[in-house]
Amino acid sequence: MPEQGPDQRAAGSTERQNRERQRPPVLGNGRRNGLHRLIRHRLVIPVLRARHPPAYTARGVSVGLALAMTPTIGVQMPMVFLAWLAVRRFRRDWDFSLLVALAWTWFSNLLTFPPLYYLFLVTGRLMLGRWDPTKDYETFTARLDAALYVEAGWLETLWGHIHNLFEQFGLPMFVGCLPWAILSGWIGYVWTLRYLRRRAARRALRREPAHVPQGATQEEGQAARAWHADATG
Repeated sequence: MPEQGPDQRAAGSTERQNRERQRPPVLGNGRRNGLHRLIRHRLVIPVLRARHPPAYTARGVSVGLALAMTPTIGVQMPMVFLAWLAVRRFRRDWDFSLLVALAWTWFSNLLTFPPLYYLFLVTGRLMLGRWDPTKDYETFTARLDAALYVEAGWLETLWGHIHNLFEQFGLPMFVGCLPWAILSGWIGYVWTLRYLRRRAARRALRREPAHVPQGATQEEGQAARAWHADATG
């Protein structure tokens, strides 16, 4: 095989670098683990640390997740606080965990809100009979970036975001978020309630000693204790 000259080696190196640049990024184990830890810290741990009845915590997840599924990023936490005040004033039986609800508004964040907003827009267009297949996701994200670019104070920026979203995408985005907000709130409530009740039942069972029938052999006693450990693990 003939030896390559300097120019050929340089061209080969440049070609390999170009292929590396064009290769799609892969989410490594470190990044996946970091994302998993972030989700657990932001969403799961507030639920696990709650010291209230399961229904109280589940209502917090429901409210936070429902408001997260609306095109109101930036004002979702104030909206949760206002909802909490209104519930405590008018419907005490609907009271919910404010901290858990605030935590679950994080479901809509800088990484997730562009596809969520596009989902709201597509859903709203279908609901209103205004489907337009020519408007793809790339065009949407470009318009969304322009709509959310506001240089002003905090309140002016929040108002500018909502005003620009309505001006750019109209009623479909705000209509399309409603079924997703209702569905997400319901799923969040049911899942959290079932999970916390099962967790409480396992913890209660773990505190009870394994029941070994009187007169049982050593092997039967070991089997009973092993079953108890599996049931409470």
